[in-house]
Parts: sequence; structure tokens; C-alpha cells
Amino acid sequence: MTKYCIPNTEALEDAALKKFNDDFYEKYNIDKLSDYITDLMNAWEVMLICLGASFIIGMIYLIILRCCAGVMVWTTIFATIAILGGGGYWAYRYRENYDEADNNYNYITYGAYILWGLAGLFFIIMICCCNRIRLAVAIMKVTG
Repeated sequence: MTKYCIPNTEALEDAALKKFNDDFYEKYNIDKLSDYITDLMNAWEVMLICLGASFIIGMIYLIILRCCAGVMVWTTIFATIAILGGGGYWAYRYRENYDEADNNYNYITYGAYILWGLAGLFFIIMICCCNRIRLAVAIMKVTG
């Protein structure tokens, strides 16, 4: 181990210094640390290529975000409403597989009503926040 300047244990006469030296090697595992540093020194080219690639991919993402931010936001909003409404419709139709006396029939019916209620609530919130959503899309475009 030529990379670190640590006193030689044979030269140490004090037992406390010898114990400190032994604990230091055991706690910090210097051999493993030097292996890590050597690995980093050997892989610097790959790390530099990954850094450049991530920068380029990030710039491409920002350009796409600038062009398509509005489409992505509005598509996500309407898809959420459609999924909630469609899930309510599916649950309402699926309840026909059970007898009306069965508890699952009631649970699925209530689940369908809850999904439709969430879809309606989300739609009302979206209408109330329409101007703010447009503002957020514009800010996203400018930021990109």
C-alpha cells in the first residue's frame, strides 16, 4: 500500500496508536477504497461519454417538450377523464356477472358510481383551472 502515509505498526510503541491503526484499516477498508479510485481512473472515458450523451438527450427532450408540451398536458388530462369514465362503465357492466342479492354486486355498483364521480369532479376542476393550465403550458414551453 504505497498510496497512503500511515505509520508502521511495528514502530508504534503505544498500544492506543496500534489499536487506532488497526481500527482504521478495519473500518475504512483502505484496499477497497483504492480499488474504487482505480476503477474511476480506468473508466473516465466512459463516464465522459455518458455525460455528453445525457446532455444531448436532455437538450433533445427540452426541444420536444417545447414543441409538444400543450399536446402532452391536454392529452394526459383527457386520458385521465376517459380512463375514469371508462372504468366506471366497465364496472357498471361487470356487475351483471353477480346476482343482485350478492354483496359484490353492490360493491361494484358503488365502485362504478365512485369512478364516475371522480371523472366528473376531475372534469369540473379541469374546467375551473383551464386558464391556469394554459398558463402552465406556456411556462413549460418558455422554460424549454
